Amino acid sequence: MSEFPVPAVRPRRLRSTPALRRAVSETRLHPAELVLPLFVKPEPSRASRTAAT
Repeated sequence: MSEFPVPAVRPRRLRSTPALRRAVSETRLHPAELVLPLFVKPEPSRASRTAAT
């Protein structure tokens, strides 16, 4: 449990205008902004492939 009591009233003094609300708002991510990871697996050398066949 937290040491600090939860305030009964949460003033909006920092969020009085739309521009300030955007500035202090939580980050929102859209799926189009995400990047998929790409894993590259090293290919075996030709010498080891020809020896195996």
